[in-house]
Amino acid sequence: MIPKISVIIPAYQHGKELPDCLESIFNQTLKPAEIIAVNDGSTDDTSEILEQYKNRGVKVIKQENKGANSARNRGFDESSGDFVIFCDADIIMRPYCLEKMFQALQENIPSCKFSMD
Repeated sequence: MIPKISVIIPAYQHGKELPDCLESIFNQTLKPAEIIAVNDGSTDDTSEILEQYKNRGVKVIKQENKGANSARNRGFDESSGDFVIFCDADIIMRPYCLEKMFQALQENIPSCKFSMD
């Protein structure tokens, strides 16, 4: 069984960095089941950029500016994964990041056994 991973991205005023962040998540060797981006009241082009990624399966949530913790919590409430990963909008994940996280889980938690196939 492949783990069902939800990646949540709180985004506030990160229009310039957001495409690189999203592309890095799409390029993971262990694909997430869902990507949820929470636009936390941005006034730059964050909203327009997120709209472009909807057709690639990104679930976009808009809320008034309440801060990163509120955006993370909102994304968590909307997630359906077995595991939730938070990724700030200005982060670029290396292609093997999610896979390495789950390998570490399997090595350190005997009851956490998943197939990466």
